Amino acid sequence: RPAGLAGLAYSQPGQASQSRRQIGCAGRNSEATVCRGVAMSLEIFNPETGRKEMLSQASNWTAAWNHSHTYEEGYQPLVPAGATLIISAWYDNTENNPMNPDPDQWVGAGQRTTDEMSHAWIAMTHLDESGYEKLLAEREERDRRSLAGSDD
Repeated sequence: RPAGLAGLAYSQPGQASQSRRQIGCAGRNSEATVCRGVAMSLEIFNPETGRKEMLSQASNWTAAWNHSHTYEEGYQPLVPAGATLIISAWYDNTENNPMNPDPDQWVGAGQRTTDEMSHAWIAMTHLDESGYEKLLAEREERDRRSLAGSDD
């Protein structure tokens, strides 16, 4: 990333080979990303529906935040087989970023601590198709009852 540039994003997609239930996720950044990173997101693209959905997003990122997120039981995202998870990270390499140690430094992607990098640990439970369909039906029923005003 050229020195003095802000708002650049890097995305890394990964495809699910079978249905899964996401338990939680943790973003982990290198020294440079901790300094220059300003946001991360996790999205799912479902090829059957053609829809993309935001699963989590941390804007105005700071290394002082809690780095892991655990979803409440029964509300973890359900990831159908064939879906793609997309992790994106945004960086600010300008002098306006108080965490940037050197706004004049060109920073590229790589494995060195001076490079930009990001990755996420994502805890998943693998489901067979019947387990996935059962959880999906339970959630649809819960949501239907909630909309109707009945929680029993």
